[in-house]
Amino acid sequence: MSRLFDNNVSNYMSRSSVNFGLNGAVALSVAMWIRFTAVSGTQFVAAKEIVSGWNTFSVNCSAGAFQFEIVNNAALDYANWNFTAPTDGLWHRYLFAWAVTGSADITDATVHLDGVETSTTFGSSGYTSGFTLEEATSNYLLGLHPVNLLSPLNGALAWVCVWNRKLSALEAQLDYTNPQNNPVGKLSQVEVNPDTDQGAIGGSMTVNGTLADAGHPPIRIRRPTVARLRPAIFTPGLAR
Repeated sequence: MSRLFDNNVSNYMSRSSVNFGLNGAVALSVAMWIRFTAVSGTQFVAAKEIVSGWNTFSVNCSAGAFQFEIVNNAALDYANWNFTAPTDGLWHRYLFAWAVTGSADITDATVHLDGVETSTTFGSSGYTSGFTLEEATSNYLLGLHPVNLLSPLNGALAWVCVWNRKLSALEAQLDYTNPQNNPVGKLSQVEVNPDTDQGAIGGSMTVNGTLADAGHPPIRIRRPTVARLRPAIFTPGLAR
């Protein structure tokens, strides 16, 4: 299931004292299902705060421009990949897969929309082959900027996942089919409703304000099954 984030700074999800173990990391993937109500203004989807006030990674949409950004604030380095967000009011799966290489350019990351790689534009400052992510134990927020608590999300959100590696094109397709299909390297998996993190980090998100149920994105989720024992068939004349 999902929750509706209604462009209200009082309604968001958060968890404090989170550390994904990404400090010094050179690979990352982030994915989520979103159904935008509107793409106007600036909206933060997901962000992991660095204590200094910046974010290890962030996902946001500004006036229809969807952006994935990674940061090393101590080195004052960052890079971002951008594309135009769909405005059809339907559910879409967004996936960002990144690993730094010797080229240190737009080719380091792929962005997949509904399992298909989409073209992007690239922006950076100080981004080189020596880039690493910076992280410290701090806040993880869904639907709001974690530093200034502004820029609320205006849409439904579900299945926000974080990995410590770059997912392949095939894995992006598998993720679109079911967000539980790529367990290797998965750090966090928040279905959003319910709010329990099913990934390696564990814990639950705090629901701040009111976030109504918004239905389910168009995926088939595997649920645990309970084995049912059939009673033994009684045959007359045989010992029971």
